[in-house]
Amino acid sequence: MRTVKELAGFWSGGPYSLIRPSRGTNPLTYLADIRIPARKEIHPLASFILFAPPSDLFLKVNGETLDDDHFYLAVLLEDYLMTFAEALQKDRVYALFPGDGL
Repeated sequence: MRTVKELAGFWSGGPYSLIRPSRGTNPLTYLADIRIPARKEIHPLASFILFAPPSDLFLKVNGETLDDDHFYLAVLLEDYLMTFAEALQKDRVYALFPGDGL
């Protein structure tokens, strides 16, 4: 497994490691195809979107590896379109767990 990015928890906690199986390419390359809409495309007052991670991303929490069925990713929106890779680079992605209060 290869670490893609260290994430904080949406409400609290972390750091958590967003990981994926080792491959020869840069882990952010394939994530550049995942589009995060601009805030106004969703609603002018929207602050984040919540989505299930791609199936080949995992989250390492306290030494345990969680598959994509056990966590979500919250992305803070910008006023412009961005990719998931850009959101990760700008630290706008947070880990969220079922039952976290949403």
